[in-house]
Amino acid sequence: MDEIVKAVKKQFGFNPRDTVILAISGGVDSMVLLNVFLELAKQTHMTIVIAHVNHQLREQSTLEEQFLKEWAAKHHVQIEIAHWQVGLTIKTSVEEAARNFRYNFFADVMKKYQAGYVATAHNLNDQAETFLMKLVRGGIVGELGAIQAKHNFGSGEIIRPMLEFPKKYIKKVAVAENIEWYEDETNGSDDYLRNRIRHRIIPQLETENAQVLSHIMDYSQQIQEQSEFLVQYADIELTKLARDSKYDFSKFILLDRVTKKLVLRQMITRENSNMELGNGKLTSLLHSLEHSQANAFFDLGQNFQLVREYDVFFVLKISRKRSKQASSRVLRLENTYSVNGGRLTLRIGKVDESIHDTFVFSANQLVFPLRIKPIDIDIKLGLKNGGHKTVRRELIDQKIPGSKRSQLVMVVDKNDQLIWIPGLKKSWLSQPFESNRTIYTMIFSNGGSF
Repeated sequence: MDEIVKAVKKQFGFNPRDTVILAISGGVDSMVLLNVFLELAKQTHMTIVIAHVNHQLREQSTLEEQFLKEWAAKHHVQIEIAHWQVGLTIKTSVEEAARNFRYNFFADVMKKYQAGYVATAHNLNDQAETFLMKLVRGGIVGELGAIQAKHNFGSGEIIRPMLEFPKKYIKKVAVAENIEWYEDETNGSDDYLRNRIRHRIIPQLETENAQVLSHIMDYSQQIQEQSEFLVQYADIELTKLARDSKYDFSKFILLDRVTKKLVLRQMITRENSNMELGNGKLTSLLHSLEHSQANAFFDLGQNFQLVREYDVFFVLKISRKRSKQASSRVLRLENTYSVNGGRLTLRIGKVDESIHDTFVFSANQLVFPLRIKPIDIDIKLGLKNGGHKTVRRELIDQKIPGSKRSQLVMVVDKNDQLIWIPGLKKSWLSQPFESNRTIYTMIFSNGGSF
């Protein structure tokens, strides 16, 4: 065990001010980790705390919990225990839900003790097994990157001090030091992919080369380093394309294909780091974007869209909340309404048209009440020459981006006759028929650009 103690002490250099939360299951790896840190605590006077999750999935889970309580009492080490209810897994797999529960618990314990570290017992075999599992399941190259010895977590870092040690060596240490542990009976079952890789594939690979675990670790590290470089490169290219909160499509389309894919992936990941974007999906998305019309959008899932608007493109999060403009509103005299980036008011009489964008009409022209309602792109707008034009065509002609069209409203009368799209287009009814009738004026002020 001295070799592991020395390696961990050299790598992390703990001091008396440090507090480390130890993620302990009761298995051989975690019990060796616990004994290593017990020795380190004696040498450095740092504080250690055991964090154990009883998943309540096996009969021996209760025995493991009791065993750890007794161990902690015997060695005067603080212990925190959480119990997980499998019934809480509704929208995800048991394995993923259990993992999320564990790490949320570790973060809570970390905060409680103001600890700087959470230590887990991952080893060299875990590294190789994870690499091979990802290789079998498929995905993107970056996912083959190595399990990191440390990374940011909660209020500090997660550390994995035993990553360089193989399982065989750790078990040998446990036997030599008379360390007790509990063996999870499910580890012997080949019902799980990880176990099949552990029991069948890795032993076969080791007959070909005894150093295969170290070689996989080395490849993983190289992939990790190169993936980090490519992310930095994509960030630089994205910065070159930036136009406010959007990106220049005309410059993007000139990039080489590999850079396009890197940039597109990074752009989407910035908005949603949990987005699953395999190479096939990314290639298909890029092809659609390259051949898209001036206004287009592509569903990414998880309430996100990739949007192209003429010479810019961007990722848009779609709000599923009911819009304040989802239903029509009656336009009442002297009330002010926020619409289309400005303010709309209905008044009796004329106003100075040189100051405001106005729509003037007489009482007999329209059927009251007038209403404000969401834009309908298929409705037709009456023109002064007697012709008609669809709202869709008008929005295209004025180059109104697709992402903003759904936010627009229009003014209609009781018969749903389109009168005005404030700030954009008026119907032919924008002048009073008879001057001896009551004159009304709709005023649109402080309008923003579309």
